[in-house]
This record gives sequence, C-alpha cells and structure tokens, in this order.
Amino acid sequence: MRENRHSNSYDRDHDHSSPALHDLTKKEQDYRHKWQDKFLKSNTVTFRLGQVFGLIYHLAVLYVVYNLIQDGEKSLALKIFAANLALVAFALLVTGVERKILSRKPARKGRDKNFKPRGRNDRGGRDDRR
Repeated sequence: MRENRHSNSYDRDHDHSSPALHDLTKKEQDYRHKWQDKFLKSNTVTFRLGQVFGLIYHLAVLYVVYNLIQDGEKSLALKIFAANLALVAFALLVTGVERKILSRKPARKGRDKNFKPRGRNDRGGRDDRR
C-alpha cells in the first residue's frame, strides 16, 4: 500500500495542536451551554411574568365589567368584554402563527402542500414487485 507523505507530514507537524484544539472545543462548548441555560432561564422568566400580568389584566377587566353591570351600564360592559375577548382571540391567533413559523420541526408528509408521494411506478417502467 502506498503511503501518503502529505498526511504523514501533516500528522507529524501538527501533532502538538490536538490537545490545544480539544481544549478550545471544550471551552466553546462550555460557553455555549452556559449561554443556552441563561437564555432558557430568561425566556422562562419572561413567559411566567407575561402569564402573571395577563391574569392580573383579565381579572381587572372582569372587575370593571362587573361594576359596570352593577351600575346599570350593561351596554358599555358588553362592549368592553367583547373588545377584551377579541384582543385575546387575536393574541392567540398571532401566537399560533408565530409558533408554526418559528417551529424547527420539519413539515409532516401529509401536511406539506409541496410534498408529492412517490407512486409505485414513478420511473416509467413496469412495477414487478407485487
């Protein structure tokens, strides 16, 4: 078998760089994991704060609507309640579309409009497998 002198000289010349490359890769992975943990924690905290403030907002709207009904302003209470309901529906719609767009999952075969399933006889010849 013929020896490749280029690879042998590369191995001989760069043999000392392997531990340094390993250390550099390890440092980069540690940095990436710390960054991902920090991002996940901040994202979770932001999500929870949004839920808490959303709950407080909706309770306040229900309180206002209840007081308006008690004061005899049923029409205004209904308008405020309907506007709040429309706002929630719009937020759910935007959130659902955003999740679909930003999802990393590949499209499923049955859901992808551009997917064309291969038939039994796509190559133009006879299909003898039965």
